[in-house]
Amino acid sequence: MEITNLSFSYQERLIYDGLNIKFKDGIPNIVIGPNGTGKTTLLDTLARLNPPDTYAALVNVPSTKEIGYQLQRTLFYPTLTVKQTLNMYQKIDHAGGAVPTELMNKVFTTVLKPLESIKMGKLSGGERRIVLTYGTCLLNRKLYLFDEPLSGIDPSNATLIMDMLCSLAEKSTVIMTTHQLEQLKNRRSQIIGLNQGHCVFSGTYTDLLELEDTQDISEAYSNLINSSRAR
Repeated sequence: MEITNLSFSYQERLIYDGLNIKFKDGIPNIVIGPNGTGKTTLLDTLARLNPPDTYAALVNVPSTKEIGYQLQRTLFYPTLTVKQTLNMYQKIDHAGGAVPTELMNKVFTTVLKPLESIKMGKLSGGERRIVLTYGTCLLNRKLYLFDEPLSGIDPSNATLIMDMLCSLAEKSTVIMTTHQLEQLKNRRSQIIGLNQGHCVFSGTYTDLLELEDTQDISEAYSNLINSSRAR
């Protein structure tokens, strides 16, 4: 699955200029970059929410029916309980629902089952994010897109969500955006760095540290973005 030679402008602002990315199976694909660099636009493009003239750049990307997309600000019904919300995900799945992984079953038993009777509007932001991420993972899809699933989440819940997405990536392609790079330490993943309309990095967490000759991931990210801006 890849994007080849994608160019896209929003009004008069150039977002991509001949963008090329190859996504990997079996591990999460983590899209990073400064605000406004087009991370969400990339997910929208993969989901075919952008103009049709961008579709030619999509290679081996599944049809929209085979894509699950969790937006950064996913809507929820505050009066529905957690159990009703998860049931809704299962009932709307035209593909019949995914088989939960061992990790997913553990998350349900230890985290979600005790919350089943609580209304979504009464949950914390982190708890809601876990419910919605779990619900998206219940959908039977070939490609899953997650826009900032770790935004505003405490480290414990962020780790839980990353565990779910890494487990999900073992059977389907997972692409997500994030600014929480510390969550990628000691995890198998492909990091994709975007800046100024191009892919400026593609590799592992360790590759990024070695490229910028540092053991501090925040410093490595800052150096990557600053050096690509100077080109």
